[in-house]
Amino acid sequence: MSNNSISKIVLIFVLIAFGHDTSYAFFFFRKSPHANSVELNYGQMIYSRSFVGGINSFRNFQLGRPIQFVGLGVSGELKLSTFHNILGHFYVSGVMPQKIQLEELGQARIGGGLISAGLTKELIKRNRRFNLQPGIGILTGRMNIRQSEIIHLKNGFIAPKISIQSKAIFGKVSLALQIEYAMDLSDNDWKSIQQRSGSMDNLTAFNQSGLLMQISVGWVSYDQKAMKIR
Repeated sequence: MSNNSISKIVLIFVLIAFGHDTSYAFFFFRKSPHANSVELNYGQMIYSRSFVGGINSFRNFQLGRPIQFVGLGVSGELKLSTFHNILGHFYVSGVMPQKIQLEELGQARIGGGLISAGLTKELIKRNRRFNLQPGIGILTGRMNIRQSEIIHLKNGFIAPKISIQSKAIFGKVSLALQIEYAMDLSDNDWKSIQQRSGSMDNLTAFNQSGLLMQISVGWVSYDQKAMKIR
C-alpha cells in the first residue's frame, strides 16, 4: 500500500473515533449497547502449505517469521444506514516486509497488504466487560516479492473465512483476540510486475489458505444508558 493510501485510511479512522456526531460516521455507530471499538492490531498468518521454508505453516511454525502484519480496524456495531446496523468487523493491515530465501534465486523480501471483513453474532449479550463473537466473512489481499531491481512479483487472493473474536473491556480500552480460518479460492500463481532477468518457473504457487491470528488494542465507545453493567 502506498503512503497516500495509508494516510487516507488513518484519516478515516480518526474521524470515526473522534467526530462530534459519530452516529452518522461511515463505519461506526457510537450510541449503541455494544462495545464498539476502533483498534490497532498485530497478527500472524499460518498457512496450510508454504511455497518456501521460511514462511510459517502448520507443519513449520516459528514466532516472528513471515507473514506478520499490523493495521487499523473497527469491530462492534457497524452502521449501514440511519436505522439499520449490523454486528461485524473491518480491518486493513500492512504486511511487515521480511526477508525470505528463494530456491535458486537467493534472498528476497516479501510484503503486501490484507483486508479482513466479516459479519458476527454476539454470544454474550449486553455485557460491558466481555464479548464473544463468531462470524463469517472475507479475507483478501496481495503478497509481493521483491529482489533488488531484478524481480517484482505479486500474488493476490480472496478467501471466504470463519472467525471468532473475544474482547475484554477495561473502561474505554479494549483488548481483543481474533482467530480466523480462510480458504483461498483464487489463482495461486505468482504474476510478474517487473522482471528484468531470471526465471520464475521454479517458484512454487502460493495457496494462501490458513489461519490468521491477531491481537488488538482499541478505544471503546458505547451508550451507557442502553447497556446494563454486569
